[in-house]
Amino acid sequence: MKKTSWIIIGIVFVVIIIITAEIIFYINSPKCAVIKTFNSLKKGDVITASQFIDYNELMKYLNSEFKSDLTTMSENEAKCFNKLSFKIVNEEIQDDKATITISSTNKNFRTVLDKLIKEIYLKQSSGEEINKEQMIEKLYSFLDDEKIGTITTTRDISLEKVDKKWKIIVDSNVEDAIFPGLADLVKSVDMLLASD
Repeated sequence: MKKTSWIIIGIVFVVIIIITAEIIFYINSPKCAVIKTFNSLKKGDVITASQFIDYNELMKYLNSEFKSDLTTMSENEAKCFNKLSFKIVNEEIQDDKATITISSTNKNFRTVLDKLIKEIYLKQSSGEEINKEQMIEKLYSFLDDEKIGTITTTRDISLEKVDKKWKIIVDSNVEDAIFPGLADLVKSVDMLLASD
C-alpha cells in the first residue's frame, strides 16, 4: 500500500513539474507577448504594452512628434485602440527571433485619413490655415465617428528576444495590424508624390 502511495505522489509531482514548466514557457513566449501587447493597448494600459513594444515608435505612425511618458494613455490615444480585436493564427520561433501571424480588426484608419485630407483641402482652398496640432485633433475627432467602420487584416508580427524578454519589432506589419488601412493610404500618397 505504501509503495502505491509513493508512486501516486511521484506521478502527481511529475505532472505538477510539467504543468509549471508549460506555464513558465507560455508566459515567456512570443505569442504571450503579442497577446499582452494587444490586450494592453485595448485596455489603455501603456505600462504593460511598453514592456513588449516601443509605444512611442508605434504612435509615431500617427504623429511623428509623438512622445508619451509611458505611464498613462490619453483619451485621444485610447480612441485608436478601443475597437481593436485579434486572434493568433500561427507562431514560428527560430532561436531569438519569432513570427506571430495575427488577424486583427480595428477602426478603418484609411477612412479617417481620407476625411482628414478632405478637411485640410477644404480649409486651405478657403484660405484658412491649419497647423499640425489642429490636424492631430481633427484626426482624433474623426476616430469617434462610428461610420468609419472597421477593417480586418492578417499580418506577420516579428519579435526578437532582448534580455530574455520577447519584444515586438515596430514595422509596417505592426502598423497595419494596429492601424489598418493607414499603410495603404501612405503608399497611395507616396505613389502620387513619386509621379509628380
